[in-house]
Amino acid sequence: MTSSMLTGDARSTGTRARTSWLAAAVISVPDRALVFSLCAIVATAITVQLNVFHPYTLFPLLVVLIAATWKLTPPPFAGVPVRWHRRRPHAASVGDGEAPDRAMATGEAGPEVTGDDVPPGEVASPGAGMRQTVRVAWISVAITVLLLLAWMAVQHNYFSELLSVRRDPAIYTLRGIWLMNHASPDVVLPQQLVDIARAVPGVGLDFGGETFRTTRYFQSTTVVPGLIAVAGWFGGVPLLLKADVFIGGMALLSMYAVARRMAGPRLGMLPVAALALSMPMVSFTRVAYTEPLSMIAVMACLLGLWQAALTKRRSMWILAGLGAGCVPVTRIDGWIVVLGALVGIGIWGAFATSAPVRRQIRAGWGWFCLSAFPVAGLGYTDLRFHSPDYLHILAPSYEPLVLASLAAAVLVLVVIVLPGVPRVALWFRRRSTLLGRALMGVVGALIVLVMLRPLYYTGHHITDAPTQTEVRIRQAREGLPSDPTNSYDQESVNWIAWYLGWPAVIMASAAGLWAIREAVRRLRAELVLVVSVIAVNAALYLSVVSITPDQIWAMRRFLPVILPGGLLIMAWGLGQLYDRRAVIAARLAPRLRPRLLTRGVTGLVSVASLLVLAFPIAGWSGLSLFQAREGAGQYDFVQNACTQLENQHVLIVGAIPPMGYYQPTFRNLCNSTVINVPNSTPAKEQAQIAKIVSMWGPQPVKVAVFNVTGVPWASAPPKVPTYQVTYAMWESVLSHPPQHTVTEKTTLWIGTARADGMVVPR
Repeated sequence: MTSSMLTGDARSTGTRARTSWLAAAVISVPDRALVFSLCAIVATAITVQLNVFHPYTLFPLLVVLIAATWKLTPPPFAGVPVRWHRRRPHAASVGDGEAPDRAMATGEAGPEVTGDDVPPGEVASPGAGMRQTVRVAWISVAITVLLLLAWMAVQHNYFSELLSVRRDPAIYTLRGIWLMNHASPDVVLPQQLVDIARAVPGVGLDFGGETFRTTRYFQSTTVVPGLIAVAGWFGGVPLLLKADVFIGGMALLSMYAVARRMAGPRLGMLPVAALALSMPMVSFTRVAYTEPLSMIAVMACLLGLWQAALTKRRSMWILAGLGAGCVPVTRIDGWIVVLGALVGIGIWGAFATSAPVRRQIRAGWGWFCLSAFPVAGLGYTDLRFHSPDYLHILAPSYEPLVLASLAAAVLVLVVIVLPGVPRVALWFRRRSTLLGRALMGVVGALIVLVMLRPLYYTGHHITDAPTQTEVRIRQAREGLPSDPTNSYDQESVNWIAWYLGWPAVIMASAAGLWAIREAVRRLRAELVLVVSVIAVNAALYLSVVSITPDQIWAMRRFLPVILPGGLLIMAWGLGQLYDRRAVIAARLAPRLRPRLLTRGVTGLVSVASLLVLAFPIAGWSGLSLFQAREGAGQYDFVQNACTQLENQHVLIVGAIPPMGYYQPTFRNLCNSTVINVPNSTPAKEQAQIAKIVSMWGPQPVKVAVFNVTGVPWASAPPKVPTYQVTYAMWESVLSHPPQHTVTEKTTLWIGTARADGMVVPR
């Protein structure tokens, strides 16, 4: 790539060449970071699943994958020559007299555009009046990176410490701690423990139901635990607890890689900033969640699809496939991204008429499927061999997504191979304007109906008793009508508005309708592909959220695709509005001064951008919630307990504390062998303890108690706990976003079990 390609200047001196190299390097940072992240996902998945998770296996494999995928990174953003599908041009620009949408319908590229014809996010050829110069591009990247570093620095101060099994993040964290010192994600218990569990009814060897198996599987995929374990290799558990902050920063940088192509380098910072300021992104990057990592894979898919449609590069189809395939590796429901991408390819194929373009789509379909399905298969093998119970529980929702993706791949192949389809595509093409308007009207009506669902619909999709109990408790606490089966699906759009604001929701909806019109009317293939991924995900999860509906937990369902995708479409719409401001002004009031109206459109875009940034900030109730470190002090609390429980036989007796189950905590952090004696009567607990002590051998058996009452103490119950910790947690509510913190306390008494089952205080 020449200097002039990057600088827009035909001159090429040594200084200019060096500057161009530096500019290209800076501009490529978001894309390189995204591809490197995909390599890390795949390398971690392979080594963990093969039970060879070591630094000396992971890092060499990572280097090999980075080298193999080096050319998957799109060309430097500002230096991509533009071949843009024709917009509806002036008569003079359609020299052959064809219908102005011909290039869109056939998929053929129009002439290289220059000056004001350059769409947002692209730069015209050298010497052509570029609206977005290389200088703007690399400065925008530099500003974005610096802002994200500042964001990570702030988040770094408020990381959470959730080290007992209360919800999924603690499971991911504890599995990561396990992988710090083990090559396999699975826990193998001594056979003696299983024998004790069989001989003493009611006791448990892990949280949840007892399986009487020596091998224990955590309820999770293994990639997030593996990646945070890598941080643990370098900085121990303290750094592991902060690792998801870095993953979140990479997710936002990956989002910018897509946003700058859709909306331009400067306006592309808007959706990234809005999401970074929002409560869901802040919350889900302070502790181990799968959603930020899934978001990286989703952005890789969107970037690959967008670039594949514009550049026709095989490498971009491979990037899209790898991104889509990595989503099921990070999350069990990630197949929906594969499905959405295939839907987009199918729609493009249904509208393409020319043989060369159909060959291009067939090749793209092949490279996408060859990349996506094998990588996505890693997600299945991960669940099948390292979390089979989790896979079994969620099979009713997992299997339909897999089958739908496979069926979509076959159906798309039929569409792009059958010889009769081009005639149908020609029929579509001739009616593309009508179809675009009709589809925009139908989708618009559906959006309004979804927004208004609280007025006429109540979802009842909660069927399991534990979740119903949780919902009933929260309803009573908030003064809501008791309806434990209420899944609150009708509130899905309201939830998004709580955190991003109604202006962003409305603008994203309007931009989505505009994108549908452009995609169908002009067959903008890049819009067809990207919007399909977002729309398929939104169609499923905005209808049925399929998650416990408390806040902010429920927003997990929307973070990987819907929140960033909606913001990306909104930014694209604002970019189009700004880009066409002169045309819009001329059409609205041709007899008035166009410059005044042009400035009015510019002001409108500016005000809209400010609103998009302001509402996520306004969603916070105050600094106290933002500055709350959930579970702060838990790590020191557990470390103190480990001074007495490390490498010991440990019985956890009685009720569990509010923070959750501590069996895997003591096992993974203290290297203890742990059995749980559930809360019952002192006499029953004494009999169970006596039986366990008799079977467990001569080594002393330590007893950990989180509720001093109801335990068979050999003397008066101790008044002062051995250790205790007081910490804050975000409130868990149904009817509004979290606004306050809730103070909780965990107390721990440590004693020793006697042969008669009585417990001697320390």
